[in-house]
Amino acid sequence: MKKILVCAEDGLSIIRIERLLSAKNINFELNRTPIRRDDLFLYSILIIHTSWRLANIYQFIENAVITKNIPIIYVSPKKTIAPFVNIMNNSFFAIVDEDKIDGELPVTIDLMRKFSSELKKLELENRKIQNQMELEKLMILCKNVLMEEGLSENEAHQLILKQAMNDHISKYDACQKILSKKNHKDID
Repeated sequence: MKKILVCAEDGLSIIRIERLLSAKNINFELNRTPIRRDDLFLYSILIIHTSWRLANIYQFIENAVITKNIPIIYVSPKKTIAPFVNIMNNSFFAIVDEDKIDGELPVTIDLMRKFSSELKKLELENRKIQNQMELEKLMILCKNVLMEEGLSENEAHQLILKQAMNDHISKYDACQKILSKKNHKDID
């Protein structure tokens, strides 16, 4: 699992966060300097303490959360929600009260990890469904073209499967190959 990036400058807060993460055997890295947006993909969660100095910090957090680059946990000694009005209900964002950090931070990390894992599973499942739908559309198109040439639907289906097996390619690629041949014949 990817590391958690902790961005803070306050020494005492850093010690508390390090102690909590170490006690839970959570792999993390500490950062006291600004980070590049491209570096966010190296981490699973970003923990930002209010002591971390970054120009336009609230805008940085809001953009990262809205674009779903990385889940962010904002640790603050006071419950400051005004800068985060637009993202308060976003699942990629949480505020942890520094006074309650011992109880809230580990739970929040667990919840965000579970959410991220479930989201990745859903995205993968969605991609599979979209690919299946594209294949079905292409199969129908290819069958229709073959049926216009006089084949039955079953014969067209068998021809697509045979093309895929003979060329050791997917049904999708077989349909594209058949349609490409038909388009070239139509042009000639």
